[in-house]
Amino acid sequence: MVDLNLRYVNVVLLGAERHSRHLIKSALQGLGFEFVPECRSIDQVRSLVGTANPDLLLLDFDVDADNVCRLISDIRHQRIGDNPFIVIIGMIGQADEQTIRHALSAGTDDIVRKPVSARILAERIANLVRNRKQFVATPDYVGPERAEGVIEADDEMVPLDVPNSLRQKATNDRMSLIDSATIRHAVETVNVQRLYSLAVEVGTRCEMIKRQIDEGENPRALTADIARVGQLVERVARVEAPEDNPHLARLATSMRGVMAAVVSDKRASPRRFEVLRLHALAVAATLRGDVDATDTVASALAAAVGRERQSA
Repeated sequence: MVDLNLRYVNVVLLGAERHSRHLIKSALQGLGFEFVPECRSIDQVRSLVGTANPDLLLLDFDVDADNVCRLISDIRHQRIGDNPFIVIIGMIGQADEQTIRHALSAGTDDIVRKPVSARILAERIANLVRNRKQFVATPDYVGPERAEGVIEADDEMVPLDVPNSLRQKATNDRMSLIDSATIRHAVETVNVQRLYSLAVEVGTRCEMIKRQIDEGENPRALTADIARVGQLVERVARVEAPEDNPHLARLATSMRGVMAAVVSDKRASPRRFEVLRLHALAVAATLRGDVDATDTVASALAAAVGRERQSA
């Protein structure tokens, strides 16, 4: 850590036990961190994420593993704070495979086992400064690339470089300014990838549901698949679309309206799922910038919506 300057890195420490927190805080100060705020609760961390713009979080899963995972997921999915790319290290005591998998699938950068030594912290922090993994975005996950089996494989995933303020500050890299505009641009890039992956899954599932109903399957047997489509459509509506493409926001609102109709009158008609599928194709074509495909899908969508209104 000799070549790293951690003095101005904003770190937040969440610890389950006072003695353990103090030991880890002392280790961090020994590595060069000047100010190490200690948190006893997840709510305290949430407050600091929203106000202090931390570069690094050290989170003890023994506080409450499920809610720590929810905190990490909320950060990665832009539900709290202004920077979804904060470097996050999880600390786990009696770790079983399920807890580790849960932590990784929430978007943690790295995991260390307790008790945590200064040497291990130094190694892991240095690695995240120099070799942090690229981010990926899928319908259910935003965070560092994961080994196969941790998150569902997605052929549409494109690894993305994201801002790393820990690296910038620790290496005195004044050439790579990470300001709000830089983070905003990275967020838009991640959102585009996530919207695309959501649209692909919505389209695939709607096509499957429509085919099965056409073949005589009772819609009640497809309840889980229809519920999944509803979840995905809601996520499409919640992901912030690029400001220069208001058409995406209108498509998302329209998709939500069609799905609400399916839920409200419990009519899982093939036509409605065809309309949803075409919405998804329109979103994907728009994100690809494929003008010809967008026009073709728009025409098909308008015709399908007209048929659906006539049958209502």
